[in-house]
Amino acid sequence: MSGGLHAVLDFGTGAAAREAELRVMRRSAPLQLGAVALSEYWQGRPGGAAGFGLVIGTGGGDAQAFERALEVLREVLVAELG
Repeated sequence: MSGGLHAVLDFGTGAAAREAELRVMRRSAPLQLGAVALSEYWQGRPGGAAGFGLVIGTGGGDAQAFERALEVLREVLVAELG
């Protein structure tokens, strides 16, 4: 990950968190919202437990596009996670 401003939505560890990340990424990736799977950044934790969730870049220049992307991402999160 390059330097910059990022927000992290941490879904936790374990099978349920992994499944939540997969569902959210499966739905959000085609929408090009800029969210990246948090598990892509884990090199591991003690015991081999990876973290799951989303990484969202927040340092873009277009505030209106960012706001719209967050609205769509919220819709995805509600649809997938309740």
